Amino acid sequence: MFNSIHKDTNMVPQIHSPQQANQAADDLRLIRLNQVMAKIGMGRSWVYAKVAEGAFPQPVNFGGRAVAWLESEVDAWILEQVASRKAS
Repeated sequence: MFNSIHKDTNMVPQIHSPQQANQAADDLRLIRLNQVMAKIGMGRSWVYAKVAEGAFPQPVNFGGRAVAWLESEVDAWILEQVASRKAS
């Protein structure tokens, strides 16, 4: 599966500078559930309920029960919550 994903050049970021390499690494940083909960201030049940509703980013499954979230997606979700608060 890994090879088939990376054969698609749309999935592979084009990196031309050290700054772009750092940004690509930040965009792909994975965080575990305890880090997600600490970042958003909500508990395990809330996180999984919102994932099931489609209202929170989906975790990346590593097989078995091992999952993690892309930190960039969690951060984007936080920014959306702040923006919606300002719009209200």
